Amino acid sequence: METVAGHTIRNKRNLGHWDALIEEWNLSIERFSRITDGEDVPYWYNERTNIGVLAAAAWRCGRIALEEFQYEKIDVSSSGETAETDQKKWIGRCDLWISNDRVEEIVEAKFKWLNMCSKQIAELAIPCLDEAVSDAVKTKGYDEIKALGVAFLPVYAKSDKVGNHDALEKLISETITIISARKFPADLIAWNFPKRLRKHIGEKYNNYLPGIILLAKAVP
Repeated sequence: METVAGHTIRNKRNLGHWDALIEEWNLSIERFSRITDGEDVPYWYNERTNIGVLAAAAWRCGRIALEEFQYEKIDVSSSGETAETDQKKWIGRCDLWISNDRVEEIVEAKFKWLNMCSKQIAELAIPCLDEAVSDAVKTKGYDEIKALGVAFLPVYAKSDKVGNHDALEKLISETITIISARKFPADLIAWNFPKRLRKHIGEKYNNYLPGIILLAKAVP
């Protein structure tokens, strides 16, 4: 049983340069699960932890990254006719800044557990991505810097509903197919189901906790 990992980039114009970054993101999760001997993975934790893994992937593919820093935000929800000087501004925090010698961008992220057994799994994922994009719009403001929203979506399934491991593998495949559907409103879709953790069942709720899906969408 090998790690099930991959990604697809639909918006090559804005996110084509994320190809190497996502490859390192997948490798980082695999490396973590290997070093912890299948006892732990970062996607079990919170938004902040997952941002750290993405930042680490940025460094590993030759970029620089800065997490959780002060940044001026702007309320861009009003009419487009409103002058820049009339917009409400405040000092907030930016989740992540990534840069190389050609591209500089800010990332706002959200985190949500998804139930793989739910027939509405796609519908449950979309609001999380939309919220991240909304935050990215406020952080971007009038700057020329690129911005995007990222949704970290670890998945789970009740072990008594799934059944055996073959059924779990089938459910994972179906989940990837649903999230990767052409109609899904994401510019980038990535997934990682580490071989050492796919069969893990959490003690608290008796759930399989097999992997994570990452969605990204650039601010227009």
